[in-house]
Amino acid sequence: MEAQTAPQRGANNDVVGIITNVILEKLEQGIVPWVVPWHETGMPTNLVSKKPYRGINAILLGMVGYETNYFLTENQLADIGGTIRPNEHPHIVAYWRATDGEASPGKLSYYRVYNVSQCGGISPDLVTKHVGEENPLAACEQLAKEMTNKPQISHKATRPFYDPVSDVVNMPKKSTFPSEEHYYATLLHQLVHCTGHVTRLDRVGLVQMQEIGYPGCSLEELVAEIASAHLYSLTGIAGVIEYEGCGATNWYEYVVKSRHALLTACSLAIRSIDYVVGTGDGAESVAQEE
Repeated sequence: MEAQTAPQRGANNDVVGIITNVILEKLEQGIVPWVVPWHETGMPTNLVSKKPYRGINAILLGMVGYETNYFLTENQLADIGGTIRPNEHPHIVAYWRATDGEASPGKLSYYRVYNVSQCGGISPDLVTKHVGEENPLAACEQLAKEMTNKPQISHKATRPFYDPVSDVVNMPKKSTFPSEEHYYATLLHQLVHCTGHVTRLDRVGLVQMQEIGYPGCSLEELVAEIASAHLYSLTGIAGVIEYEGCGATNWYEYVVKSRHALLTACSLAIRSIDYVVGTGDGAESVAQEE
């Protein structure tokens, strides 16, 4: 199993660089890491707290390809009587470390976690088998139907798009798609875009998209790809559809040019996911240490 090369625990002046390099390595291999599905393995989750990791941490932990996406820190492992197997290497989890006297979230730092398969002595009772969505199409339909303050959905034009001026999502007719899963994947992607409307999350990237056109590899599209990939796995359609976004080479160039793009996009994507799903479940992002 490939492991991320993690420095020693603590703060680092270039945590953004560490994270970015891990992502760039995947892009160099032709892998777009934020679209790696977890519908079969479960969303990366802390074994002890049972809180899912989100944003950049879900990407970092989800892309390494374990059969079960449960992780825990070395201290948590010791508390439950487990041990790290020989020659296993940790994975990075980013968090904001509070700084006294500052109004900002603090300093970006990291800690290290291990997948349960890298450990011994863990009670099988703690590792709950992930059960995916039984009816993916019904789950997609429910998300689209129950979204709060959703836009008008039209089926007039022959291409899919979101128009932020009229606040309308246009979808080609369902019969024109290869499958219903492809239809809902496209719809969910456009619904993520619409969360940036001024009446919802008022996302700057969406405004720029409206003003200067719709560049393929942009912050807004990165937000949409990250958030919609999460929704695909959440509903269970991720195993059916194929990735049709910007290629790994294009995203590599964008990430190199935009140093903080990934962290910014992940933060915005989390809010978009919560808006579409209608929950803010307190799951972990780049927030605080376990």
